[in-house]
Formats: sequence, structure tokens, C-alpha cells
Amino acid sequence: MAEPGEFTRRAFLNGRISLSQAEAVAAAIEAKSELALKAAARNLKGELFNEIDAIKTKIRELLTLIEAEIDFSDEEIDKIPIDQVKSTLEKQLAASDEILKSYNFGRGLREGYRVAIVGRANVGKSSLLNALLKRQRAIVTEIPGTTRDTLTEWIEIDGFPVLLTDTAGLRKSVDMVERIGQDRTRQEIENADLVLFMIDAAEGYTDEDKAIFEAINNEHIIALANKIDLVERVELERYFHNLQVLRISALYGTGLDELKKSMAGTFHFDDFSLDMAVLSTQRQYEAMSSACESLSRALEEIRAGQPAEVYALFIRETLDHLGDLTGETTSEDILNDIFGRFCIGK
Repeated sequence: MAEPGEFTRRAFLNGRISLSQAEAVAAAIEAKSELALKAAARNLKGELFNEIDAIKTKIRELLTLIEAEIDFSDEEIDKIPIDQVKSTLEKQLAASDEILKSYNFGRGLREGYRVAIVGRANVGKSSLLNALLKRQRAIVTEIPGTTRDTLTEWIEIDGFPVLLTDTAGLRKSVDMVERIGQDRTRQEIENADLVLFMIDAAEGYTDEDKAIFEAINNEHIIALANKIDLVERVELERYFHNLQVLRISALYGTGLDELKKSMAGTFHFDDFSLDMAVLSTQRQYEAMSSACESLSRALEEIRAGQPAEVYALFIRETLDHLGDLTGETTSEDILNDIFGRFCIGK
């Protein structure tokens, strides 16, 4: 019987593909949007491997010269100028940092961005979810506390998968079920990449709103004044210091395009390009992060005037971490973990 990921693993073990390409197979299978599929396809073609390999080649060539100087220090050989060593390492560190930054997009494409819609009961959170989905997914009534549990649905914004969560309204309640739902709301707030804090524009910014807002434990928040169709004018900026405030009507769809643009801006979707090499897994991110740390340490030792034997150690470490990323020096346990998540066969 075929084991999970067996065919892709065979291709990797036989040198047909790199480990990053093997992981791209899983990413393509699990893609939640067309953009995620295209990004996975680029890694499957070897785009990430090629960029990592180019960095490794430059560093390996430099290390070869440095180690030659160390091994033949008593001989009269041409020594590589220390400024050239620093310049080469700085360029490769900059290239590595750019790849490291791509993980925010890679994680988002793979897992989606979590957005929690939060506010007191009956301000229109479920109506907003329905409006963004363009269908009646959540039950909407005039009765406060209709939503008693979290409700999640996927949408796409600029090709990125976004997981919207309609949460239970936060208010004092003796109802055990509603209180459990509110506990889940607080958990969603902590785990969210972005919180949409909603108030009722017709009722203004109440003490209850203030208490909820001050209790939000998340650094990324957009304030929404809903039901603007019921009021002529509403001034709320003074309540939300340095926070973006959008005026919307979930009932009539007013301001929803601006909301989507603001969400895209929060996640910096405009900075993403399919020409980028994208780190798509936590394992890749950790390996690349370790490589950057080792490379930074090598530069620190050079600037401190340490001998070549010292900074060469950290350059070797960098190559080991990059080898972990591409699969050249990856342990059997890590391989089992990676391929164990695949479908049977594949």
C-alpha cells in the first residue's frame, strides 16, 4: 500500500525535485484560491529553490576562498580583501531577508488571513458577513444575541483567501450558551490577523462599545460605523486614536468596497507579486530565519575584527540552514513529518 506522499517523496529522494518543490505539491493540492495555486505552481517549477541555490552558490564560493586562506595561511596566496567579504555577505543577507519577508504572504496564501467581526449585540455583524459573502449565511433578526457562536466563511480579496468570523455579541448575559459563545469571541480576537470593530452609527459610541474596544487584544483594528443609512452625519474619529474609521451600511452595501481596500492595505496585498519566491511553510521560514541569523552573526564578527576562523564558522552554519530549506541536509524525522501530511500516494 502506498504511504502518504510516497510518490512525491520518491521523486525527492531520487533527485528529481527539491524539498521545496515537494512541499509545493502539497501547497497546490491545498490551495484555497487561484492566486495560492499560481504561487504553488511557481515553487513547483523551482523558483524558490533557484533563488536559494543562487544565494548558496555565492556564499559557498566565498567560503571556499576564506577556508583556502585559513588552510594555507603560511603560504603566499592572494587573500580576498575583507571589504569584499563584507560586501558579498551583505548582498546575500539582503537577498535572504527579502525571501524571509515573503513568508507573510506564503502563510496567508496557505492558511488564509483571519478576520474577526467584533462588537456588542445587534450592531450588524451578521449582516456584514452576509453582505461580504453576497448571500444569507448568518441568521439576522432584531433580537439581540441572535448569534451565539462563531460563524466562519471564506472570501477572496485580491486573490488572497480571507476567513471571516462572525462572532457573538459581547454583553452581560446569564445565558450559559451565549457566554460560551462570547468566550469563543475573545479567543477569535486574539487569533485574528485583523479585527473589524463595529458600532451602531445610529446609537453612537456607547459605554458598552468603549468597554469592548478597550478589551480588544489585537494590534490590527479597523473601526466600522454601521447603519449610516439611518443617520445624516456621524463623527467618531475622536474616540479612536490613530485608527481608521469607515462608515458603512451592511444592509445597502455602502462602503464595502472601501472596506475591502482597507483590509487589503492592512495585509499589504499590493506588495505581493507572483515574481516573488515565496516561503510557504513554517519549516521553510524557520530554516531561512536561522540562515539570516547566522549570516548576520558572521558580519558582526567581521566588523568586530575577529579572525577568519571565527566568522567562517557562522558562514558554514548559514549553508547548513539553507541546505535544510532545500532538503540537502534535512533529517529523516523532518521528512517523515512533511510527507506524512500528504494524501495517500500523491
